[in-house]
Amino acid sequence: MKCICQRPPLSTTESTLLDTFPAVREECPAIKELFVPDVNWPKFRAWHLKSDEEAYHKSILLLALELGHLSSVTSSIHRYLLESGKIVSGVRRQYVMDLRENWMSYDDPIERHHKFKIFFGWLVELQCAEWLEGRGQKITALEAFREGPDIEATGEDQVHTAFEVKYIGRTTGDSTLF
Repeated sequence: MKCICQRPPLSTTESTLLDTFPAVREECPAIKELFVPDVNWPKFRAWHLKSDEEAYHKSILLLALELGHLSSVTSSIHRYLLESGKIVSGVRRQYVMDLRENWMSYDDPIERHHKFKIFFGWLVELQCAEWLEGRGQKITALEAFREGPDIEATGEDQVHTAFEVKYIGRTTGDSTLF
Protein backbone atom coordinates (compact mmCIF):
# COMPACT_ATOMS: atom_id res chain seq x y z
CA MET A 1 0.00 0.00 0.00
CA LYS A 2 1.26 3.43 -0.90
CA CYS A 3 -0.19 6.30 1.07
CA ILE A 4 1.24 9.47 2.53
CA CYS A 5 0.24 8.28 6.01
CA GLN A 6 2.87 5.53 5.74
CA ARG A 7 5.62 8.13 5.32
CA PRO A 8 4.25 11.52 6.36
CA PRO A 9 6.32 14.72 6.22
CA LEU A 10 8.79 15.03 9.07
CA SER A 11 8.09 18.68 9.90
CA THR A 12 5.55 17.77 12.54
CA THR A 13 6.51 19.69 15.65
CA GLU A 14 3.74 20.94 17.91
CA SER A 15 3.88 24.35 16.23
CA THR A 16 3.65 23.04 12.64
CA LEU A 17 1.31 20.11 13.25
CA LEU A 18 -1.86 21.88 12.10
CA ASP A 19 -0.02 23.03 8.99
CA THR A 20 1.18 19.52 8.10
CA PHE A 21 -1.94 17.53 8.99
CA PRO A 22 -4.30 19.06 6.37
CA ALA A 23 -1.92 18.08 3.55
CA VAL A 24 -1.65 14.52 4.88
CA ARG A 25 -5.43 14.37 5.37
CA GLU A 26 -6.07 15.41 1.76
CA GLU A 27 -3.95 12.55 0.42
CA CYS A 28 -4.85 9.81 2.91
CA PRO A 29 -8.26 8.20 2.36
CA ALA A 30 -8.20 6.58 5.82
CA ILE A 31 -8.14 10.04 7.35
CA LYS A 32 -10.27 11.89 4.80
CA GLU A 33 -12.94 9.23 4.25
CA LEU A 34 -13.23 7.78 7.76
CA PHE A 35 -11.45 9.56 10.60
CA VAL A 36 -11.99 13.21 9.61
CA PRO A 37 -14.29 13.54 6.59
CA ASP A 38 -14.99 16.95 5.07
CA VAL A 39 -18.13 17.40 7.17
CA ASN A 40 -16.06 17.09 10.39
CA TRP A 41 -12.89 18.87 9.27
CA PRO A 42 -13.80 22.51 10.17
CA LYS A 43 -14.82 21.60 13.72
CA PHE A 44 -11.83 19.26 14.14
CA ARG A 45 -9.41 21.98 13.04
CA ALA A 46 -11.07 24.71 15.13
CA TRP A 47 -10.95 22.57 18.27
CA HIS A 48 -7.23 21.94 17.84
CA LEU A 49 -6.44 25.60 17.24
CA LYS A 50 -7.31 26.28 20.86
CA SER A 51 -5.62 24.64 23.81
CA ASP A 52 -7.46 22.16 26.03
CA GLU A 53 -6.33 23.45 29.41
CA GLU A 54 -8.90 21.40 31.29
CA ALA A 55 -8.14 17.80 30.27
CA TYR A 56 -5.26 18.14 27.76
CA HIS A 57 -7.06 16.00 25.19
CA LYS A 58 -5.57 15.74 21.72
CA SER A 59 -6.52 13.91 18.55
CA ILE A 60 -4.97 10.46 18.30
CA LEU A 61 -4.22 11.25 14.64
CA LEU A 62 -2.37 14.46 15.47
CA LEU A 63 -0.49 12.80 18.29
CA ALA A 64 0.49 9.85 16.07
CA LEU A 65 1.62 12.23 13.31
CA GLU A 66 3.62 14.29 15.79
CA LEU A 67 5.33 11.20 17.23
CA GLY A 68 5.94 9.51 13.86
CA HIS A 69 3.45 6.66 14.34
CA LEU A 70 0.61 7.64 12.00
CA SER A 71 0.86 4.42 10.01
CA SER A 72 0.14 2.45 13.20
CA VAL A 73 -3.22 4.20 13.41
CA THR A 74 -4.15 4.08 9.73
CA SER A 75 -2.80 0.76 8.41
CA SER A 76 -5.68 -1.42 9.63
CA ILE A 77 -8.18 1.04 8.14
CA HIS A 78 -6.44 0.81 4.77
CA ARG A 79 -6.25 -2.97 5.05
CA TYR A 80 -9.84 -3.77 5.99
CA LEU A 81 -12.13 -0.82 5.33
CA LEU A 82 -10.84 0.87 2.15
CA GLU A 83 -10.53 -0.16 -1.46
CA SER A 84 -9.25 2.18 -4.17
CA GLY A 85 -9.46 5.06 -1.70
CA LYS A 86 -13.15 4.54 -0.86
CA ILE A 87 -14.95 2.89 2.03
CA VAL A 88 -15.65 -0.75 1.17
CA SER A 89 -19.32 -1.46 0.58
CA GLY A 90 -20.83 -3.40 3.42
CA VAL A 91 -19.08 -1.56 6.25
CA ARG A 92 -21.81 -0.90 8.78
CA ARG A 93 -22.93 2.74 8.97
CA GLN A 94 -22.60 2.88 12.78
CA TYR A 95 -19.04 1.58 12.51
CA VAL A 96 -18.17 4.37 10.07
CA MET A 97 -19.78 6.97 12.35
CA ASP A 98 -17.95 5.67 15.45
CA LEU A 99 -14.59 5.77 13.62
CA ARG A 100 -14.91 9.49 13.00
CA GLU A 101 -12.53 11.23 15.32
CA ASN A 102 -14.95 13.80 16.64
CA TRP A 103 -14.95 12.75 20.28
CA MET A 104 -13.11 15.94 21.23
CA SER A 105 -16.02 18.13 20.15
CA TYR A 106 -17.91 17.45 23.40
CA ASP A 107 -17.65 20.29 25.91
CA ASP A 108 -17.56 18.13 29.02
CA PRO A 109 -14.16 16.36 29.49
CA ILE A 110 -15.85 13.31 31.04
CA GLU A 111 -18.12 12.99 28.00
CA ARG A 112 -15.08 13.43 25.72
CA HIS A 113 -13.34 10.61 27.59
CA HIS A 114 -16.39 8.37 27.20
CA LYS A 115 -16.65 9.09 23.45
CA PHE A 116 -12.90 8.59 23.03
CA LYS A 117 -13.15 5.12 24.57
CA ILE A 118 -15.82 4.17 22.01
CA PHE A 119 -13.74 5.55 19.14
CA PHE A 120 -10.53 3.94 20.33
CA GLY A 121 -12.23 0.60 21.01
CA TRP A 122 -13.19 0.27 17.34
CA LEU A 123 -9.68 1.23 16.25
CA VAL A 124 -8.06 -1.27 18.64
CA GLU A 125 -10.37 -3.98 17.31
CA LEU A 126 -9.05 -3.45 13.77
CA GLN A 127 -5.47 -3.25 15.02
CA CYS A 128 -5.93 -6.60 16.78
CA ALA A 129 -7.22 -8.14 13.55
CA GLU A 130 -4.13 -6.88 11.77
CA TRP A 131 -1.91 -8.22 14.56
CA LEU A 132 -3.60 -11.65 14.38
CA GLU A 133 -3.16 -11.72 10.63
CA GLY A 134 0.54 -10.99 11.07
CA ARG A 135 0.74 -14.11 13.22
CA GLY A 136 -0.69 -16.52 10.69
CA GLN A 137 -4.43 -16.08 11.26
CA LYS A 138 -6.63 -15.59 8.20
CA ILE A 139 -9.33 -13.04 9.06
CA THR A 140 -12.66 -14.42 7.89
CA ALA A 141 -15.09 -11.87 9.38
CA LEU A 142 -15.09 -8.53 11.18
CA GLU A 143 -17.80 -6.83 13.20
CA ALA A 144 -17.26 -3.85 10.92
CA PHE A 145 -19.33 -5.73 8.33
CA ARG A 146 -21.87 -7.68 10.39
CA GLU A 147 -23.22 -8.33 13.87
CA GLY A 148 -21.36 -10.95 15.85
CA PRO A 149 -17.91 -11.48 17.30
CA ASP A 150 -15.42 -8.66 16.77
CA ILE A 151 -13.06 -10.86 14.76
CA GLU A 152 -13.32 -14.34 13.31
CA ALA A 153 -10.22 -16.03 11.99
CA THR A 154 -8.83 -19.36 10.88
CA GLY A 155 -5.33 -20.40 11.86
CA GLU A 156 -2.80 -22.34 9.85
CA ASP A 157 -4.12 -25.42 11.66
CA GLN A 158 -7.57 -24.69 10.11
CA VAL A 159 -9.10 -24.07 13.56
CA HIS A 160 -11.77 -21.36 13.38
CA THR A 161 -11.71 -18.92 16.32
CA ALA A 162 -13.89 -15.97 17.31
CA PHE A 163 -12.35 -13.05 19.22
CA GLU A 164 -13.96 -10.37 21.36
CA VAL A 165 -11.59 -7.43 21.78
CA LYS A 166 -11.82 -5.28 24.88
CA TYR A 167 -9.91 -2.04 25.11
CA ILE A 168 -8.55 -1.59 28.61
CA GLY A 169 -7.98 2.04 29.50
CA ARG A 170 -8.60 4.51 32.24
CA THR A 171 -12.04 4.54 33.71
CA THR A 172 -14.10 7.70 33.77
CA GLY A 173 -13.81 7.90 37.55
CA ASP A 174 -10.01 7.55 37.52
CA SER A 175 -8.65 10.53 39.45
CA THR A 176 -5.49 10.50 37.32
CA LEU A 177 -7.54 11.15 34.19
CA PHE A 178 -7.01 14.91 34.42
